[in-house]
Amino acid sequence: MKAKKMLLVALASAIAATSFSGITQAQTRYFSFVTPNATNSASTAFGPHEFVVAVNNPVLADQIASIIEGNTWHGDPVHIEGKIVRGRVAYNEEYPFHLNPDSLKLFSNNIEHCSATAFEVEEHLDLVGVPGSGFLQKGIWCPWDSRFVREIRYPYPAQ
Repeated sequence: MKAKKMLLVALASAIAATSFSGITQAQTRYFSFVTPNATNSASTAFGPHEFVVAVNNPVLADQIASIIEGNTWHGDPVHIEGKIVRGRVAYNEEYPFHLNPDSLKLFSNNIEHCSATAFEVEEHLDLVGVPGSGFLQKGIWCPWDSRFVREIRYPYPAQ
């Protein structure tokens, strides 16, 4: 009887731990955005290459999903900002850099000089984060003309 009671307590503890860890661990969600094709920010032609960000913050992920659905008001933050990290990641293979998921935030207007297209960042990646370089010296990227496109299911379902 004592062994059965210990087994039940152990089982209950395991279930509680699993449930609690599921609540505290946010699931990473992935979203893509595009920036204008040209270096001229007046261009309305957006690039065909989507830039993908990993979002660990569930509140931020819900805000981005709402933006994609068109649920925004004039002045609401609708653009992404984050710290550039050199190196490719599996969910954003197109580019040799990505944004640190823990640095992401949304903005509507930004006074920082951190706007560029994804292609410009790629072209000048060696200057990013370099004081005095004249290009994204703080390593922060905030593409003012970006437009969220969609949420991406990653990892991709097995075929």
